[in-house]
Amino acid sequence: MAGVMTSLAVAVLVFVSAASASDLCRYGRPVKRLPDCPAGVVSPGSCISYVGLRKCRGFQRDHICPLGLGCPDILPNLQYQPWFLARAKDAEERQAEEDYCTGRSMLTEARARFHREYPVPVPGVCP
Repeated sequence: MAGVMTSLAVAVLVFVSAASASDLCRYGRPVKRLPDCPAGVVSPGSCISYVGLRKCRGFQRDHICPLGLGCPDILPNLQYQPWFLARAKDAEERQAEEDYCTGRSMLTEARARFHREYPVPVPGVCP
């Protein structure tokens, strides 16, 4: 199990480090976010799949490190976040993306603002 988690962590780091400013920003502004995938569709790059996590009443499926900062749409980067906290984190994500795109912060600094607050979600199980 430890070997699987290590391999997964390495894969996350490789994917995250592959994003560049040209992928994330246009004309000093964050690139428009992708739409959610229709139910049952997992199409990396064209929509956000949430790795098949279902919607749960009272919670938002949240990417810990935002996709707008080049972080991956994979299970270790997801958490169920209570709705009442989601708006504040979304505003913080937009600010971090804008700070990066306008040169006020480095990508590593912008990503470092975010960390896991809730357990890793289990597909098919709501909190």
